[in-house]
Amino acid sequence: MSQINVNPGGSSNDGARAAAAGISMMVVAIVIATVIVLGVVAYGGFAGHWFGGSTPGNSGGTTNVTVQPQNQAPAASR
Repeated sequence: MSQINVNPGGSSNDGARAAAAGISMMVVAIVIATVIVLGVVAYGGFAGHWFGGSTPGNSGGTTNVTVQPQNQAPAASR
């Protein structure tokens, strides 16, 4: 006599599995976005000096502009 094993059919609750997969995908996307945002803020804070951390020799972004006066044309003689 031979034996036949029959596995039960697949779950008919595919909607719940799809919803769980979608939620998991959103959680992963949020975690990746958070890591990217934290990386950008850390880079801007340490390398870009976003938070006022200027170097001691730096003038803090001040720009001096020297304007040369125009030469006066000689007066016309009569």
